[in-house]
Amino acid sequence: MKKITTLVGLALFCGALSIGNAFASDTTWNFQDSNSGITNSGASWNNNNWGNTLSMSSGDMTLEISAWADSGQTTETRWAGWPWQYNTNTPNGQIESGYITNNSGGLLSYSQTHTHSSDSHAIDNAGYTDMLLFSFSEAVSLTSLQLGWISGDSDLSIAAFSTMPDFSGQTWADVAISDAISDSYSKNDVGYNTLDLSDNSTVAQYWLIGAYNNNFGGHGWSTNNDQFKLLALTTHGIDTTPPPVDVPAPATAMLFLCMAGLLVVRRNRR
Repeated sequence: MKKITTLVGLALFCGALSIGNAFASDTTWNFQDSNSGITNSGASWNNNNWGNTLSMSSGDMTLEISAWADSGQTTETRWAGWPWQYNTNTPNGQIESGYITNNSGGLLSYSQTHTHSSDSHAIDNAGYTDMLLFSFSEAVSLTSLQLGWISGDSDLSIAAFSTMPDFSGQTWADVAISDAISDSYSKNDVGYNTLDLSDNSTVAQYWLIGAYNNNFGGHGWSTNNDQFKLLALTTHGIDTTPPPVDVPAPATAMLFLCMAGLLVVRRNRR
């Protein structure tokens, strides 16, 4: 009986070691409209649905996506002789919520200055710069992304935030220097091939991805010509490996010793 108890104890200890060193796996988020797991909080598009979100989940993790653009306008009333008056709108560069949706090419967005004449609109920097905010339920790193539709160029910008960013009354330049931002960079000519992002180890709960934006890792590339739809994004959760304990032997050696102990106990039982 004592030998059986020893055998069971060793087996449980070895199992605990192997579980304690488990690593988080990658999660690929598919944004095509064929994915029935995506919920749109704004239903169909209309002028009253600015600020809608797309929500989805994978396992215990949830993701909420919203659209933003620096399409703010300052409205002034002007007179053309009594009693005629008219309003003029002047761009002020402030960020305002947009409308996000998806089709077979993936995610796309509409700014408040755009009319919804067709579904061919994209994430672009033609006039105003569209950016999507990805809010995860837990911190992740970005592994890769893939575009599903491109027109013109396909430069893009990415920024990570340690806390939920506040875009109220802000410009993209303001956001780029805020305390919430932890990293930003840009990639050029992404094309249709999968873009590998695993070389960047930044981990964050909030990620901003959009058309090339000089304020985020700017390189002086051309603007007004980047248009795309985001087909998929792959993320990596935080590894669950606990910090190393104060034991001289590494975990692999401990596992080896466990297996050796199990063999010895088994032989002694014969």
